[in-house]
Amino acid sequence: MLKKGMTHILLIGLLLGLTGTAFAIGNTVLAQNNPLLQLNDLPTGAIEPKNETYTREQIYHPVNNNELSGFHRLPEDEQKVLFSYGDVLSFSAFLQEEKVFVAHYVYVYETSEQARTAVAILQRSFEDGPQVVKAEDHQGHALRGRGSLLLNDKGEPTYWFIGHEGKNLNLLLVDGLDVSGVDSVANSLLAKLFKKTE
Repeated sequence: MLKKGMTHILLIGLLLGLTGTAFAIGNTVLAQNNPLLQLNDLPTGAIEPKNETYTREQIYHPVNNNELSGFHRLPEDEQKVLFSYGDVLSFSAFLQEEKVFVAHYVYVYETSEQARTAVAILQRSFEDGPQVVKAEDHQGHALRGRGSLLLNDKGEPTYWFIGHEGKNLNLLLVDGLDVSGVDSVANSLLAKLFKKTE
């Protein structure tokens, strides 16, 4: 099934990224208005914080254009929109006490219409799958999207928020072993993300 397979590809790409290397963000326009969650947005005890930037072809972020990506099964017109972003920015860290991994990705598109369309494409890949425990729409002043809690074959939870704010596509990931812990952290970070984009 494409939807389930794409979800697995996303997670595999993410796990590979934990051991990979990437280019530092350095001096970008984000220095003035950084859309990413940062260390001070996380609970006390977060370790191994990383700020990184990637290209389309690198497998260290979920929406990559690598040949092994499940997104290549999408229609060509949808692929064209999905991969039309420029910069890929990310922040990630481990929460020791909660035993979860968190990552926030921002894909910067040329237009807000491209970002909205890309969000719709990604959201469809999560809909109606047997692994979806719950899905909720969220809307703020500028940011809007949908959060989904999924379980893998072992019953381990992963939370994804997929949304857009202007030209930015936001992906928030919370991955762990306990449903209540993942859900709690996701709700807390999502609230901070919405406040950040007010």
